[in-house]
Amino acid sequence: MVLHGFASAMGWTIREHNRGKLVTFNPQTGCRIPFMQPLCRTRKDGGVKKIVLVATMLLAGLHPAVAETNVPTTIVNSDPPGAIIIKSLPKANPTSFVFEATIEQVHAALIKGQFDLLPRRGVETKEDIIFEQSRSTLERAGNEYDGFRYCPSGGCARKSEVYFLSKNQPCNYGADFHIHLTQVDPTKIRVEIFTHRPWAYVGEVVRVDPPARHRRGIFVKVKPTTIEEHIILRNLGSELGVTNMPPEIVPDGSSNTREFHYTEADAIDFARDKNLSDWAPSN
Repeated sequence: MVLHGFASAMGWTIREHNRGKLVTFNPQTGCRIPFMQPLCRTRKDGGVKKIVLVATMLLAGLHPAVAETNVPTTIVNSDPPGAIIIKSLPKANPTSFVFEATIEQVHAALIKGQFDLLPRRGVETKEDIIFEQSRSTLERAGNEYDGFRYCPSGGCARKSEVYFLSKNQPCNYGADFHIHLTQVDPTKIRVEIFTHRPWAYVGEVVRVDPPARHRRGIFVKVKPTTIEEHIILRNLGSELGVTNMPPEIVPDGSSNTREFHYTEADAIDFARDKNLSDWAPSN
């Protein structure tokens, strides 16, 4: 297998994550590639450096991919505009929580659960930085114990409970998440989730320029849902032994719905929009 051969040459070992195999979808080529994560490199000191998505990006032609879970890809044969259906929450989820623990204990839990805080992508820490986009946050003063979950070009999407296409099909939704730890007192730590670059994947544009056929994924700027933020907090609490955190608040049968008509101006160009500054969604 190419991946194993590449890993062997680099001194890496492949470990299957307990969530099993995933499939990536490259919106440029339409190629779907099964892969296992995380990819690990064993250091000389016996530690393990977790390398997330690297092998996937290499196998996908060095183009970041969109995680798919057996849902048909929407083919859009003309440019936007289009529409996203937005379901409202009864109220927003909390995006911060104070844990009764030391900052070292919370940081250790962050490392221990880094591949389980949110599906399909690991959380980086200062000890284990992979992407430069994460480095700019994690090496900033005051963020020494923090975590960062970087989502390049849709590689860590999950099915949204808020954003939908027609026929009630959920959009793939993703964002970058900064997990910030602040010491309230020696045994109380506030964890806040800051969300950057949230997007919804709505399909792809297909352009035919004989003999070539070009496919481009459509990622639309949207607002954070607060659902993913609370999932991260609750799973971190589980690592710390907290058992009384409430479940996520999600849309229910009485939730209001509305249509967001997006235009080309709402679409994301990941080659251009690499900075972590929050873009301004229109919805």
